[in-house]
Amino acid sequence: MKFGLIIISSLTGSRCRKCERMKLSEVLKSARKEKGLRLRQVQETTGISNTYISQLENGKNNSPSAEVLYKLCLLYGLDVNSTFKIASEQ
Repeated sequence: MKFGLIIISSLTGSRCRKCERMKLSEVLKSARKEKGLRLRQVQETTGISNTYISQLENGKNNSPSAEVLYKLCLLYGLDVNSTFKIASEQ
């Protein structure tokens, strides 16, 4: 399985330089809010604890596993390659 970067397709519709400069925490929080999801809903859908998701969104944890990041990308509609690139640059 290949991994790369993520871009918020729901916010941009395509790649954008601004998104690539965002921190992973900002990308994840913006994408969740854009989808209108609460932390509890993300937890129920992905099996990832809402506490852990909150830590990721607030920059308290900058190294999610590939599995966690992949699940969030799928749920939020993020470009997997772009998101993984952002994560690897932090």
